[in-house]
Amino acid sequence: MEPSFLPVFFLFAWGNLGFSYALLYMLKAKIEGWAAARTAYNKTSLVQLPLMIMMVVLFILTMLMIPSPFVLFGFAVVVNSCIVLVRMCLIYERATGVSLITGKVVDEELAQRVQAGGKGGGVPVKPLLPQAPPPKKPPAPKPSAPKPRTSRWTVKAFLALGVAMALGLLAYLISNPLIYLPALAVLVLVAMDYACCLLSSRGLERIMVSREAPSYAEEDDLVEVKLEVYNAAAKMNHLTVLDHFAAESEPYRERRIAVGSLAAGERTTLRYGAICYRRGVFDIGPLEVRREFPLGLFKNRRIFGERCVIKIYPHLYPNRGFHLLTGGTRERVGLNTIDKSGLSNDFFGVREYRPGDSRRLIHWKSTARQGALMVKELEMPAELDLTAVIDLDGAAWAGDDKYNTFEYAVKIVGAVCEEVLAKGYDVRIVALGDGRRELEVKGGKREFPRVLDFLAGLKQTGYRPIGETLTTLRGRVGNGSTLLLPLQVPDPGILGTLLFLRRHKFESIVLLFDRSSFDHGSPHRAWQRKAFKSTYALLKKNGFTVYPVNYMGGPMVYELQREEAP
Repeated sequence: MEPSFLPVFFLFAWGNLGFSYALLYMLKAKIEGWAAARTAYNKTSLVQLPLMIMMVVLFILTMLMIPSPFVLFGFAVVVNSCIVLVRMCLIYERATGVSLITGKVVDEELAQRVQAGGKGGGVPVKPLLPQAPPPKKPPAPKPSAPKPRTSRWTVKAFLALGVAMALGLLAYLISNPLIYLPALAVLVLVAMDYACCLLSSRGLERIMVSREAPSYAEEDDLVEVKLEVYNAAAKMNHLTVLDHFAAESEPYRERRIAVGSLAAGERTTLRYGAICYRRGVFDIGPLEVRREFPLGLFKNRRIFGERCVIKIYPHLYPNRGFHLLTGGTRERVGLNTIDKSGLSNDFFGVREYRPGDSRRLIHWKSTARQGALMVKELEMPAELDLTAVIDLDGAAWAGDDKYNTFEYAVKIVGAVCEEVLAKGYDVRIVALGDGRRELEVKGGKREFPRVLDFLAGLKQTGYRPIGETLTTLRGRVGNGSTLLLPLQVPDPGILGTLLFLRRHKFESIVLLFDRSSFDHGSPHRAWQRKAFKSTYALLKKNGFTVYPVNYMGGPMVYELQREEAP
């Protein structure tokens, strides 16, 4: 071709493309209304853009092989007209439910809504032919859920186009027309695969998928998820189902199951197993059905937005060396109990003086006999046997995503609550840090699932330290209650708050976490260990019951031992 014809050719080619866009836009406006055409125009452009790119490349290669400009112009018109006709047929079919080529109804529900002047393709439908006026009180059309469907290019498709362009460039540089033949063959294969992708994309709308999954499980359990796939369309090959199980660890959350081929009306059942990696409330989904084509250059997919929720309960371990309910000195109804000291008239016993005790309670005879200040303990029944406090402050977290101080605190509180409820005593759990979340449970094993539900939904997303929020328990918890406090941040400043609660008839049991055993790679381990030792010594000196909690590596293993020194 002479160089003078090149500007004319490109002007004609792009003018033809512009005319094609105008035709598509007018068609969408005629079928779906002008407002819908404006919103859907971008999608139409994106779908046709790959065809435009392939057509331009094909034009350039053909231009180098065919010297006659008139033959080239005719070739451009034919190819682009074919593309426009294919898109017009697809637009008409998706908007009306009737095939423009065969005239057959491919979607009866959509075609009925179109004839009734309802909605089709998710946007208002404007009938092409004059219709009879609707009745005065037409039945309201049943709303239909959107049907998301997208066509995707793969890396192999881009590589194929790159190879074709490289072959064409090589043939042009060395002036060897034979090299154009493999380039044209690659382009034809890409175009055929993409045409298959477009023409068969509607079949995914007739695929139906349902899911069955347990609503709860325990941490580290293996659960089974059941998927049922039904094909209401013609036979479909190369189907793959993807599901997302958020409770799994990061690399294994996406589950891919190959279905293969499904005949028309066939139903198949798929199953996959997943490990509940950590405690929490997680979504299962969304589901995605993919279909790849013979060459694997393009794929269709449909996303099902339905999700289901699964609660992962914490895995509880027995508390070794921690005997909360056997540490009392009196028995009631055959069980060891937690007796609380208070201000009633019943004498309970004597003990050493602690900072914060009233001087009116000093027992002078025992003081003279022991040579140290001794005070009287007066028994007062507790309204709630145990109040467990969980710190939701995000700054208190230490460790990795699963084995950290917060998860240890939740597991220990759950194990203690199970023991307390089994012996018939009441429990209250208070989560502090971003407001207040409370759960009050009456004694009995049957109530323990409520505790697990509450613990499963806790997240350490608070912003207030435990020392600022702990004093709010005054007036909300019964006098004489035993306070179980997992202290994730060893802080000597917590002593003032605990003494304040003791003056208001709270007896505190502190679970003191050694953060240095959780933060293995932290540069502050020496400082954390020093803060742990000083806090432990200070709390023991003031008469508090303290249990050190250390991370021992591996799975959830902890040892609660009452020690004189950590």
